[in-house]
This record gives sequence, structure tokens and C-alpha cells, in this order.
Amino acid sequence: MKITKRVLLFFMCILISFKVFTPAFADYPSRSSLTLSPFFGGYLFNKEQHLQNNVRPFYGLRVGGNFSQNLGIEAMFGNIDSTSSDFGNQEINIFRYGLEAIIRFMPNKPFMPFIALGGGGITYDNPNGIENRSKGLVDYGVGFLVGLSDRAYIRTDLRHIVLMNTDEDKDNFEGTFGLAFVLGGDKKVEEKKEAPATPAPVVVAPDVVSTHPSNGTKGVGTNISISANFNVALDPTSVTPQTFVLKHGTILVPGTLASSAETITFTPNQELNHNTTYIATATIGIQGINGVPLEKDYQWSFTTSAIVEKKSEVALVLLDDAYFSLDKSSRTKSLLNKKGKNILKNNIQIMKDNPQVKINIIGYTSSKGTKNLRKLSIKRANAVRNYLVEESGISQQNLITTMENEQGSSREFFDKVDSELNTKDTKESTKIKGKKILFQITEK
Repeated sequence: MKITKRVLLFFMCILISFKVFTPAFADYPSRSSLTLSPFFGGYLFNKEQHLQNNVRPFYGLRVGGNFSQNLGIEAMFGNIDSTSSDFGNQEINIFRYGLEAIIRFMPNKPFMPFIALGGGGITYDNPNGIENRSKGLVDYGVGFLVGLSDRAYIRTDLRHIVLMNTDEDKDNFEGTFGLAFVLGGDKKVEEKKEAPATPAPVVVAPDVVSTHPSNGTKGVGTNISISANFNVALDPTSVTPQTFVLKHGTILVPGTLASSAETITFTPNQELNHNTTYIATATIGIQGINGVPLEKDYQWSFTTSAIVEKKSEVALVLLDDAYFSLDKSSRTKSLLNKKGKNILKNNIQIMKDNPQVKINIIGYTSSKGTKNLRKLSIKRANAVRNYLVEESGISQQNLITTMENEQGSSREFFDKVDSELNTKDTKESTKIKGKKILFQITEK
């Protein structure tokens, strides 16, 4: 099949124009766009039409407008090179023209099929002055576009041509291949899928969730630390004596502040007053680790316990000769034996539980004891003191040994005890006539 130089030149011009003037867009444009489709192919004359019944070269141009991405309309004009069997096989030009509706499918895909339906005419340009003749026609067919870019496509068309104004039905077929260019018009911009926006961090203001002591608590001890727990971690630099305070009335309580994560602890420098209401305040100067401050000051109060009068307690341990063994250096029975140590063990546990206890250990013989017996009593008192210090760990300063005649108050106390003990039965009186050691708890 011979292609004329004019056809090749025509296609080259179209391609160069497209390369220079056509921009790229997202996908097939919609309304108000134009299509320009040069084509080349073959035209088959079916049945007897006084023409060579074979496929003849067919080339031309389609120009159309688009109402949307799916619907358009096109006008076409093409030339068919053929020969006439009626005029000695002379070459004649046959012109094919028409108007078609185009319905496209999948306009946003690289492969876009379509169907065409239309009508038009065909004109035979006879040689040697013989009258030209024209016939009407109806055509329908299919085709497809293959995208090269956003506005350039390879195009293929197949048509069935039904000729009108003839004595008998005659139909032809045409198949073309070419390019399609889309010019102007709106385009459908592809919607970009934006990544989900990162949610803004939730800003949480610090707030007190619990305190020690709790708000309104009464009977609180005077040797305590005050603390507040928050819902978020705090900025430790914002915790200062100005942002966390403890007062009773208008008097500021001095103390030491410490912060750890979500907790502030305040330790007073000295024991709190008894029976006093204190108010603790966390101010808006306190900030979370995120820099957000308290929304408002937070206050709570508590009341300390009332003063409890301390009463002297008397611990009476009777240790006679049976609880001491002989001290060879002094030839006196002034050393605690095993039995004597065992009787002191109950008192040792009390002293361990109360290391602040102060105790008088008084060697006592009775108000009628001799000088030697009183010396022996103080030795035994010292032996008891030394044993208690060694076993209980209590400070020696908390244990005082005295003679009954060295302290007026002690003598009066023990004379009273001696009188009470001598009113007991004979067995008990016999037990206390010997030398004894008495404990008086004077301070807790």
C-alpha cells in the first residue's frame, strides 16, 4: 500500500505542532475542549460500485468538541484513492465526510474504549469532466484511545458504512489508525490524598489529685511532711517557696521543698504547733513539664492534734539477792546473774520500741538502810544500767542511777512505794525486805 508524500508530510506537521504547543494535564479534559485527530488507514468498497473491490488508502482528519469526559461530537473529512472500472481504470478521488457522536468509557484510564454513531456523505470526483456524484450514508462503529500523555493518545477506529440513495443496499467498511490531541477546555485535577493530619497534642494543665494530710483532716501529728500529688509531671524549677506555701493564720511556716515527677513534698523546719489549723497552697506559678501552669490556686487545710498531758509511769522491778552474783573485786553480790538479766528483758523491748524514754534507776534499800547497804544498792543500779544500755541500744544519757537519799523527790516516791509494798501479804513483804532496784519512767 503506497503512501503519498503529502500524507507523510501532513502527519509530521501534526506531530511537530503537538510537541511544541500541547501542555500536559492530569487526565482526559472534560467540557469545552477540542480534539484534533489525523488518521490513516484503509477503505473497503463492498459489492459492485464500479470501483476496485479491495482496500484502498484512506487518510484525513477528525475535529471535535467535548461536552464532558465521556461525551463528544466530531466532524471528519477523508480522502480515498481509488480507480474506476468504468473509465479504463482511471484514478479518481473519493471524499468521505460526516458528523459523529462519540461516547467514551473509562476516561481516566490509560485505555479508553468508545463507540461512534453518525452520518454524512461520500462524493466521487470523476475524471475527464464526467459529472461528479454524491451519496448519503450512515455509519457506526467502535474505537479506542491509548494514552501517551495527559493530552495525546493513539487512536484506532472501525466503521461500518451504509450508503443511501442507491438501488440496492451497499455497505462499506473503514479502519483507521492515528493520533488524537486534546486542546483547551477544563481538566479534572486529580485529588491528592493528603496524609492524615497529625492531631495536635492535648495540652493538660496540672491539677492536684490528692494531698497528705487530706483536706479537713483533724488530729494530725505535729511531726509530719505535707505533700500534694498532681495529674502530670511537674517542672521542678517552678516549685519554689513562693509557689508552694504553708501557713497558720498569716504566719508563714519555714521548711524544705522537694519535687519528684508528679509529687511536691514540704517538710517543716520544726514541729508544728498543737491544736492549730494550717492552710497549704499550691499556686498558679507551678507548671507542668509541658510549660502549662495550674489554672488556679489550690488550697487545703488540716488541724493538728491537741496537747496530751504526759503522766509519769512507774515500772517496778524487784531484784533481790537472788538476781545478783558475787563481784570478786568488791566481794559483794553486785553483778547481774542470768536470772536477773531475764527479768529485765521485758523492759528492754519497751525501751527498743521507745528509744526516747528517760529512766531513773534507783538503788533502794528502805529508809532505814545502812551506809554499806546503800553503796551496794548503787552498784547494783549501775549494773542494771550497763546491761540495759548494752542490750537495748538506748543512749546512756537516758538512764540515770541515783540513791534514794540523793533526791528528795525520789525518797518521797520510794517511801510511798515501800509503804504500799509492806501492806501486801507476808510472802510479798518478805521478797522486798532485801535490796531492790526500781525504775521510774520520768519522760517519754
